[in-house]
Formats: sequence, structure tokens, C-alpha cells
Amino acid sequence: MGVFQLNVFEEESGVVEWGFVLAVSLWGKGIFVESATLVLDFLFGEVAAERVQGWCAVENRRAIQALKKLGAVPGAIVHDYPHFDRPRDGQLWTISAEAWRNRRLT
Repeated sequence: MGVFQLNVFEEESGVVEWGFVLAVSLWGKGIFVESATLVLDFLFGEVAAERVQGWCAVENRRAIQALKKLGAVPGAIVHDYPHFDRPRDGQLWTISAEAWRNRRLT
């Protein structure tokens, strides 16, 4: 079905790295945004994270669109990022606690 991976670097830093995967049969059904919203509410509420970040392959347009729907903003690009299934360009996407709270109020 799908999975969210969460990694709290150091609790004092307030930074959580996340990764996710969703079965192809579930794409386009709104399940990712609904699930990600619950995860982000938990991270910014219960965990008190200040920033959630994750890497996305530059050519992964579907994931980029989903991240944009959540209000994530693009950052650094690393060429031949080594942590994908094969080396390819990766971009860091972040969501701050402040931006998430503001987004949830609207």
C-alpha cells in the first residue's frame, strides 16, 4: 500500500527527515495528501518538529506536485544523489512548522 519513513536527526535540532512511497494503484486518489497531512500534523504537533525535509528525484514530477500541494518548498539540488535506487539528481524539499500552521489555518 504505502509507507512513511521518519528520521529524527537530533531532537534538539527540530529537524525530521521523511521519505514515502505509495503503491501505483493508489496514485491520483488523494490518499497521499490525506496521509501526509496526518503525518505532518503529528510531527509538528506531538513531536514538535520545526522542519520536515526530504529528498526527491528531480525528474519525479508526480512526487514534486504532491509535495507542492502540501506547501513544501524546493531547496538544494545534489547531482548523482546516492540514496535513490540509482544515482540521479535529487532536490531537498522542506516544510517549516510555521508554514504548516499557517496553511492549516486557511
